[in-house]
Amino acid sequence: MAQERDGFVIEDCIIKGNEKYYSVDADNLAEQLLKRVDAASERIWQINSVTGEETTYKAFKERSIRLAIWMRKEGVVAGDIVSVCSLNHPDIGSIILATVLIGASYNALPIQDLNLQLARYYVDFIKPRVMFVGKDKAELLQKAAESEDHAWKLITLYDDHFENLFGGQSPDEIDKFQVPAEKNPTHSTIIMPTSGTTGIIKFVCYSNERCMRWISSIDLDTEMKDTKRVCLDYLAPEWELHFRSMLHNVLVGRTQVFHQEFEPTETCKIIEKYKVNILAADVYLVTILCQSNVADNYDLQSLSLLKTCGTIISPKVVNKLQTYFRNAFIQKIYGSTETLILTKYTKNCRNPDSQGVVIPNIQLKICDVKTGSSLGHNEVGEIRANTPFGMTGYYKNPEANKLAYDNEEWFRMGDQGYYDENGELVIIGRLKEMIRHRLYDIYPSHIEELLVCHPNIVDAAIVGIRHEIVIEQPVAFVKISPETVMTEEDVLKVLSELDYSDSFKGAIVFIDEIPRSSNGKISRRILRERAEKFYNLAKESSECQDKN
Repeated sequence: MAQERDGFVIEDCIIKGNEKYYSVDADNLAEQLLKRVDAASERIWQINSVTGEETTYKAFKERSIRLAIWMRKEGVVAGDIVSVCSLNHPDIGSIILATVLIGASYNALPIQDLNLQLARYYVDFIKPRVMFVGKDKAELLQKAAESEDHAWKLITLYDDHFENLFGGQSPDEIDKFQVPAEKNPTHSTIIMPTSGTTGIIKFVCYSNERCMRWISSIDLDTEMKDTKRVCLDYLAPEWELHFRSMLHNVLVGRTQVFHQEFEPTETCKIIEKYKVNILAADVYLVTILCQSNVADNYDLQSLSLLKTCGTIISPKVVNKLQTYFRNAFIQKIYGSTETLILTKYTKNCRNPDSQGVVIPNIQLKICDVKTGSSLGHNEVGEIRANTPFGMTGYYKNPEANKLAYDNEEWFRMGDQGYYDENGELVIIGRLKEMIRHRLYDIYPSHIEELLVCHPNIVDAAIVGIRHEIVIEQPVAFVKISPETVMTEEDVLKVLSELDYSDSFKGAIVFIDEIPRSSNGKISRRILRERAEKFYNLAKESSECQDKN
């Protein structure tokens, strides 16, 4: 029997978001974007917080077309790949739009922890026709291309040569520019990386068809009329959500404020100065904002929506954010690179620990990890999703495609959780990150949340390493605030409410910085390698002392 809720129903242990689609203006993404840009022609597309320069949608369109014409003259055709490997840049939007306009595939490469070996792998695997890079990565990527004998055009952002790309097009060329007819609606419009925090990075493909289906789920005309439309996004260019957020802004005529990197004081100044209405940032960044205690010094009442995602956020952090942004709704978002957004925390949600409820057109279920059978409310299992907007597949990785879905073509999220009696989704943790210690199943996110709520602890991460007796040994990495002193004993007191707190004796590492990906996720693979070295050294030291 179906249980109806606000916006969804629960039927046969499946949470089904109500179907909701709207008409679109075109058959393909390029034409759709141009029509929406024209509709917002005189609006401000972007404000550069560094220079104060304002760019209209009309100017944004012309700049994008100029870049598209340059790409064509360089031989870039439909099906070629145009890559970006950089921190945020005021022309990322033009690069994205130009790439879409000529029917090429847009790709962003991970910038975090990039070395020559990884750069060679990316260049050989993706084979971009053109790449736009930050100055700090240009030499590295050029070396990678030379060693792989790859012919491409490497453009360094923030130098004169990049700006010259926009000067070689005549008015006649711009006026006569046309997008190519869509010959293959299933070709990859975007190819974006997964976070790779627990293993090898995979690249996710989305076709023109999937992008248009996603657009049809947005009430563009209604959102176009919204007067609260000044946005500030701190989503890294390599994050699929950055691409999707920028497209959404264009489609509904929002104004985005460009600020390259988050910094609590500067961010608050920008929100106050430009009367920002919508802020998007990962959980790690908003947690830093809370810990900085600088927000009380600024007028932040213009903010009406704070969207945060990437990992689980503590209810304590949400409550503190609410004291800073009194007029804002704090919206938790859950999804993945492969599925896009699945749930949102709405004003009707009641469970502060939940990630909200399914959005329209999405279906979720909780499955028993061993049998795969569907579970009811408050029963813990693996989260699986059925979405019409999901990826078309992993790039050049058919084996990963097979493993990503179950026998009924539901995507395996890799997260363990449950839905409560109100249909709200609660995440317990990543299945791959779960630590099997003695008789306990330990989820790092719970312990990390406990640690960072301590006023002297800035950041924390928990990983497990193999152990011949206890199966896996949990190791805690802790970053404390610079003006304080903490010992292992102090950290153990913070963990004392855990039944297994004694397991962390001799397994606490104080660290200057927790390694994270650009979207704020903890790089557990790196920490696991460090933990093995630390724990083995500590074990050897203990054995030597016992012998003496």
